Amino acid sequence: MTIKSNKPRLRFKDELGQEYPEWSTKRLQDIVDYSQPSKYLVANSEYDDTYSTPVLTAGKSFILGYTNESQGVYAEPLPVIIFDDFTTAFKFVNFPFKAKSSAMKILIARQGENIRFIFEAMKRIKFPLSEHKRYWISEFQRENISYPSSKEQQKIADFLSAVDEKIEQLEKKRTLLEKYKQGIVQRLFSEELRFKDENGQEYKQWQQVSLSTIATLIRKPFNPSTENDDYPCIELESLSQNDGRLVRTFKSTQYKSVKNLFEIGDVLFGKLRPYLRKFWYATFKGVCSSEIWILRPAMVPSRFLFQLVQTPQFGNVANIQSGTRMPRSDWNIVSQSSFHIPTSTREQSKIADFLSTIDEKIDLVSRQIKRARTFKQGLLQQLFV
Repeated sequence: MTIKSNKPRLRFKDELGQEYPEWSTKRLQDIVDYSQPSKYLVANSEYDDTYSTPVLTAGKSFILGYTNESQGVYAEPLPVIIFDDFTTAFKFVNFPFKAKSSAMKILIARQGENIRFIFEAMKRIKFPLSEHKRYWISEFQRENISYPSSKEQQKIADFLSAVDEKIEQLEKKRTLLEKYKQGIVQRLFSEELRFKDENGQEYKQWQQVSLSTIATLIRKPFNPSTENDDYPCIELESLSQNDGRLVRTFKSTQYKSVKNLFEIGDVLFGKLRPYLRKFWYATFKGVCSSEIWILRPAMVPSRFLFQLVQTPQFGNVANIQSGTRMPRSDWNIVSQSSFHIPTSTREQSKIADFLSTIDEKIDLVSRQIKRARTFKQGLLQQLFV
């Protein structure tokens, strides 16, 4: 049902260089059908073979396919949108487990409609929560979306798919680099892989040392309410998981709680929920949450200490937690734990330099992903009304 005319800022043109017809507005219920997911097999390696609801992660794409339950035969994948009443997360999925949930709906494009275009258009709709804290599909379907001709839909969908494919390739590259680093870390810290000195000779044998021998836990209180200095502040949410990246900083002046002051070269490690593996090498002076340990190197290069906290062994002892609802690493346990490290500071530096080079490559790909996502977001703002 056509209601009004619209015109986005960025348009595609036809084969003759002419603009397609102006956009109209249609109700979602006129272009998609929906059903429960009981007849579909959802594909994702994260999930096991149980009846449960998949977590719909924002930004992920999926594809669902039909399955013949009696014969266990997969049919061709059918592009669809999964809609969750409780989160308004809607994504595209790829085989292996059956999902059953009253909160989940499968949206299927009607003949002649482009599901990829509908997916992007739906993400621009904002909904109020119902009194039951849900986003009802019936309300969702009554919403209007701006809509171009089928040929322009296809061009928009193809273009965005190409951008998504580039982002996916970069994400795969980052994943491969991260797995490569994990393997190298394992080989280096188990002495399976050794560096040699300038004469081609192996360095001295490694030694067992407690963490307290090579790192000091720094507690230097900083009260934003009484101090005149304004430092960048690191909170747990400032640190990304697993990769040692700093996502953002805050102004210390916006806080009243006491923080701890860190210096350049210190290693920060999130002690709250340590299984999240949040760590960072300090490249500037600042303050951080009391839920973050400040480790200052002693007898080892600071970059080596930064790589040590990323090892499986450190992760294991850090996860010997105190507390249940809010688990935290126990410094008494971690500080007295024994670690196998090179005796030679030169070998320590070579290990740190080599692993830092891989970190730089991972960081470069991460920045490329961020730029690509920003580019896509800019496109979406111009391609959709």
